Amino acid sequence: MRKLFTTLLMIPTIMAASAQTKETRGFDDLYHYIENLDVFECGQEESRAYYIPGHHVLLNGRWKFCYANTPQEIPANFFDEKFSDAKWSTIDVPSNWEMRGYGDPLFRNVAAPFKADPPKTPRDYNPTGAYRTTFTIPADWKGEEVFLRFEKVASASFLWVNGQEVGYNEGAQDS
Repeated sequence: MRKLFTTLLMIPTIMAASAQTKETRGFDDLYHYIENLDVFECGQEESRAYYIPGHHVLLNGRWKFCYANTPQEIPANFFDEKFSDAKWSTIDVPSNWEMRGYGDPLFRNVAAPFKADPPKTPRDYNPTGAYRTTFTIPADWKGEEVFLRFEKVASASFLWVNGQEVGYNEGAQDS
């Protein structure tokens, strides 16, 4: 069985993204990455009809969670396999961090807590959550392609598996 470590960063007020290069991971140059209107996803499969295969692993449960008012307040190497998240809180996945006491609850009929200036994103208040979990791929999946599916991920999200950045999505309702 292969044990996988997954890290997910969500930045809920971000509206755009740019392509990732081999020289620069998206998180290293965050604002350039998210303010480029040309690309809004990296490392994803083409969209298709919803389908749950015969064998799957649900990642629902308690994940380690770090909330910050800006992306810069998230530890720089939080996606590293050896990073210690021992002091982080835990949060139920799926859930909504605002309903769990983090940040400010926002409602569709209420103005955002910042002045919109697309494609620029706020620097002084841009709530960000980092999530970490570990799961094991069943032994009988050896040699098969494995896909991660996140449903209802709001706004921008970066994904790392075993410390390697593997994907980015913005504004996802399914990713």
